[in-house]
Amino acid sequence: MNRTLVSALALTALLGAPQVGADGLVATAKAGTLGLGLEVSGGPGDYFKARAGVNYFNYDFSDEYENIDYDMELELRSVAGLLDWHPAGGSFRLTSGMLFNENELAAEAKPDDTYEIGDTEYPAALVGDLSGDVDFDAYAPYVGLGWATDNGSDGGFGLSVDLGVAYQGSPDVELAASGPIAADPGFQANLAAEQKALADDLEDYKYYPVVAVGFNYRF
Repeated sequence: MNRTLVSALALTALLGAPQVGADGLVATAKAGTLGLGLEVSGGPGDYFKARAGVNYFNYDFSDEYENIDYDMELELRSVAGLLDWHPAGGSFRLTSGMLFNENELAAEAKPDDTYEIGDTEYPAALVGDLSGDVDFDAYAPYVGLGWATDNGSDGGFGLSVDLGVAYQGSPDVELAASGPIAADPGFQANLAAEQKALADDLEDYKYYPVVAVGFNYRF
């Protein structure tokens, strides 16, 4: 059982249990920049709510970084534990919390005659398969605001919107080659320079924008 599933079960148990018999349990299906998600929320009264959710999505695409064309797979995996404050007791809410973050980007260089790594061109036959992984901190603090029609209602269907940002830290980039030149010190130095250049290109993603729209049901 992986860390995400364990975290999801723990959060659901901790946040969901006190809501039974409180002010009404809310279940939400949502979609946004964290992927497709399921969420439960509730709390005693109209001013404070706790939320626990799981997000998941895969997306394949191609892009060029540092003169190399890559096939990429973005894997969105996160578990959220959030606290909402409704300052007027209505639909508007301010949110803070934590994401257990397993978002990851996997890359595989497209076949080519040569690869420019660092400032040096290498024959593809010497480099072999060129692949990479990008991940971020396992824990990402989150702040945001939103709107949810379920708060204070008597039950039934509603809508929700979330806008916020998660701080997931600087990217950790790892590149690897499988060819006969992979162990060469000069190649390794250039590969390290390539890793740094990729990390610099992705640095802005340490602040990950969160936008989500959801449909909910209040029991």
